[in-house]
This record gives sequence, C-alpha cells and structure tokens, in this order.
Amino acid sequence: MGDETDNARWRPTRAERRALGRLGWFTCALAAAPSATYAFARRTVCPAAYEAYGAGFLATESGRATCAGLFAVISVNVVLLAYVATAVFYGGEDEATDAQTKKDQ
Repeated sequence: MGDETDNARWRPTRAERRALGRLGWFTCALAAAPSATYAFARRTVCPAAYEAYGAGFLATESGRATCAGLFAVISVNVVLLAYVATAVFYGGEDEATDAQTKKDQ
C-alpha cells in the first residue's frame, strides 16, 4: 500500500525545478527592485536632477516622490522584461533537457 502512494506522488522534473527557481528569484526581484530604486532615487537622483536642471516640481517633497515613483515603475518593467527574456531563452533548453532525460530512461 505504501508503494502505491509513492508512485502516484507528483515529482517535478529538472526543468520544472529550474523554472520554479527562476520564478522565485524574479518574485523577490519584483519586491526588492522598486523599493530600493524608490529609496535611492528619492535620496540622490531627484535632488541631483533639481540642482542640475532646476525643474520646479522637484523642489517639493511630493515632486521628488513622483520622480522616484517613476524610477520605481521603470525598474519593475526592467525586471519583467528580464523575466520574459529568460523564459524565452531557457524555455527551449528546458524542454530539450526533459526530452533527453526521458530518452535516457
């Protein structure tokens, strides 16, 4: 009886484990990248842009927050683009690895 439940249990393939690992890393990046970018931009980039270009809306705190928020949105888009690129790049490789593994068994 114990053997029947062990055989019926789903086990992820190597490609599925890799895909889940990449998904985990990109999930963490989606949380960390905009937070770090927002804090960095609000402290350094936005005040420097105000000094260099004299943009009036950067003189206020709400203007700096808006500027930093724009940088955070850009960082999210960069992470999403990187995820799509890795999914496309590694997608065929993972399928080939699974096919080779099944062929060897």
